[in-house]
Amino acid sequence: MSPRVLIRKAARRDLADCAAFIALTRPQTAAAFLDSARRTFARLAELPSLGATYAALSPSLRDIRRFRVAEFTDHLIFYRPI
Repeated sequence: MSPRVLIRKAARRDLADCAAFIALTRPQTAAAFLDSARRTFARLAELPSLGATYAALSPSLRDIRRFRVAEFTDHLIFYRPI
């Protein structure tokens, strides 16, 4: 069975917004960004501890991790291993 990935609605909107912004000047790069994000999600599903822990003050966020989108290192994915 493949590891599970749950992408919340707000995260999907954020990805779409990032891709739309990139597409204003480089449409092909926007498609590559979305593809890289999907590959990064799959990698994190396989290796959930790969991302660094996020130093959150709130106890409810202490298990949040972060990882850069492959090939688009200015973009971070914040996630909670499930």
